[in-house]
Amino acid sequence: MTLPEIRAGLEHTLESVTTVEALFERLNLEAEVAVIPYAAMLVLRTLRDPISQPMTTLAGDLTIPTESAKVIYGSATIAGPVQNDGALVVFGDLTIGNIYGDAAWSYSLLAVGGALQARGVMSFGDMLVRGDLLVSDIVHAWYNEYTLAVGGILRTRVLLEEYHSTRYTTLDVQETAHLYQRIRLSAPAFSHGGCTPGGPPGRAGHAGPTRCRFLA
Repeated sequence: MTLPEIRAGLEHTLESVTTVEALFERLNLEAEVAVIPYAAMLVLRTLRDPISQPMTTLAGDLTIPTESAKVIYGSATIAGPVQNDGALVVFGDLTIGNIYGDAAWSYSLLAVGGALQARGVMSFGDMLVRGDLLVSDIVHAWYNEYTLAVGGILRTRVLLEEYHSTRYTTLDVQETAHLYQRIRLSAPAFSHGGCTPGGPPGRAGHAGPTRCRFLA
């Protein structure tokens, strides 16, 4: 896709946008240029300083449907799990007390302007984190069309990559595994959790994703 094509597509997509939430709902449809909604967040972040915004606290879980967006201008703490099938944009830091997951085999976006902390991550879509990604158990990145990008440290107990682009400034993990390189995990890495490789066949004849069980 050329720059003129991207520009023409964006102009057509955004011509009727009137709110920030609608902006990210529309931009989330442009999966081929996923950096654009992240860039939009960074521009808006300079106009609305997340430090000056109130903290958002959710006592339960959070579900974002397909083709919808939730925008949080400050930092946020979510006690329960997050299921993001659309777009979740957080200008500040994001703390998830449970597991973050997104839509399998389709596009989704998590954009965080600060650091992201979670108990576990299972992501098929785009995750763009400006600061550190700090995960207590496992980061499982699956599906080859999208990216997990971390501007700072990616720290977790186990990083499991299955046909997924993962980028970071610094990596701090106890174990890493890449399905396509046939690297075996050591048993101690999963002694307190549990992952079963293979699973049912996925798209295009590939083996299904490794299934991980997180501690309660």
